[in-house]
Amino acid sequence: MTDSLTLQAPDSPDVVHHDGGVYLRVPTPLGRPALYLLPPVPQEFDRIDSIVMDMDGSSTDTEKLVLRAMRDMMWEIQQDTQFKFADKNETDDGDYPHIIGDSTTNHVRYLLSKYGGRVDDRKLSAGYLRALRRHGKVKSRFEFMERDFVSGDRKVFEDSKLRELLSSESMPLEVADKTSLELTDQYNVRMDRLQGAIDIYYANYHIILEGIRDGSVQEALIEPMPFLAEFLSVSKELGIKLGLVTSSVQKEAEIVMPIVFQGMGFDTPLMEYYDCIVTASNNEMENYLKPHPMLYDIALTSMGYQHQNQRNGSFGVEDSTAGLKSVRAAGISAVAVIHPGTKNHDKSFANLGTARLDGQERGGLRDVMVRSKLFLKEGSEQRKQLDEILWKIERSCQLSADS
Repeated sequence: MTDSLTLQAPDSPDVVHHDGGVYLRVPTPLGRPALYLLPPVPQEFDRIDSIVMDMDGSSTDTEKLVLRAMRDMMWEIQQDTQFKFADKNETDDGDYPHIIGDSTTNHVRYLLSKYGGRVDDRKLSAGYLRALRRHGKVKSRFEFMERDFVSGDRKVFEDSKLRELLSSESMPLEVADKTSLELTDQYNVRMDRLQGAIDIYYANYHIILEGIRDGSVQEALIEPMPFLAEFLSVSKELGIKLGLVTSSVQKEAEIVMPIVFQGMGFDTPLMEYYDCIVTASNNEMENYLKPHPMLYDIALTSMGYQHQNQRNGSFGVEDSTAGLKSVRAAGISAVAVIHPGTKNHDKSFANLGTARLDGQERGGLRDVMVRSKLFLKEGSEQRKQLDEILWKIERSCQLSADS
């Protein structure tokens, strides 16, 4: 563990000092913020027990995929294929800080708040009906539609075409599009904007994923972050438990991570490297994802670190402000890595600092391993093991280069 705990409290309006404690303030749907204690955390370690890692932007680069699916969603609900996300300018940060690194709900909520005046509710409602087909059970598809129904003729629920649309697993996409629009027009259906846009986003996301898997999408939209393979291998050789934590749903992680492993040349199941994989599907409260600490708390608890005094040998790897806040609120140290989409995010909650890029535009895992030595104290037993492993890797690379 470590005997050198320090309280690194960033100068942030989200940090509250109260009654001798330091707390992170996070908004909730209830209108009153949640307050999470920020306990003292290590700056260096005698031993690392576990490392918890974000997926998108820290372990994997799926943000091109996310942005394409989000763009396709905006094209669909605005009927405007010329739409582009706004870049940063002198007076505005642009769209990217608001649509990367947080939960999908918050990303879509931001886009609707900014571009809502351009939304075509007819197309959004029809797109929602088509997107409902991605939900696993037919019964749940009708339940979601009932929940999100805003206005229109309720006789739509009795129409055999709706049952066929939501029940058929083999209906071609173009037929589903046509049927959804016919039902929307016939019954003047209007669905909840936020839920409708979210479901359309996920439907597009999974259409793209399936295209990547079957080869019809050739763009390199999913890649491992630089040196992820080495980082995972070295950590496991040191006996460190690894947790993967994401605000994405489980189905996304189940598709994305095998593609990432394949890209790294790993012909092994995910769970041979990860001791736990925690997704938004593990947390029933969609509105309490990052920056709330729930997902990281679930990961740490599942690996055997339930109480704060058991977490002083753990740290988290994140690239976004929301993720770094989530790690710290879970009671552990945090290091920031860099992704182009989140490079302008506030990294002040990373008490272990921000990794150097060594000439690359993204990542930092190599720096965390090689320069920072996983923040292990010099002379500690695990630090000695790490130095030996890194020497062997360097020697092996040199031998390969010489051969």
